[in-house]
Amino acid sequence: MAGAVDVRREEPTVQELRERVFAHGRGLSATVDVLGARIQRAVDWREQAARHPYLVLAAAAGTGLLAARLLPHRVTAPDRSRERVSTGFQEVVDRLRSSRRPTRPSRSTVLGPLTRGLLGILATAALRHAGLALESRLGGPGSRVSPVDGA
Repeated sequence: MAGAVDVRREEPTVQELRERVFAHGRGLSATVDVLGARIQRAVDWREQAARHPYLVLAAAAGTGLLAARLLPHRVTAPDRSRERVSTGFQEVVDRLRSSRRPTRPSRSTVLGPLTRGLLGILATAALRHAGLALESRLGGPGSRVSPVDGA
């Protein structure tokens, strides 16, 4: 076969293989560094808050609402007063619905529960006002003047 061309590839030497591995390693290292920087930016909450302020605000509001629904809250005096009034109204409605007579309900039926609820609100307000008046006479919160001293 005089006209055939011998196309044999020479096998690379060990040194050439090492150089290729090191070249690929350097490229891989640079790629890993770039990806690391991207991940670092993606995880940085300050940068995300600056880039997406409305999303962060919505997430904070949602978290606050969820916490308010899940965590127990303290019952305050106005809450108790509102509960009394609500209960009073409910009692009146229940009595009106259960009455079999088409006549008008008596005053005691309507006014009893409402009066109890309103008196509770007034008592709470009066006690609060009395406490503030006593504080102002004594010189405000943290005052060293005691009611026994008289001065």
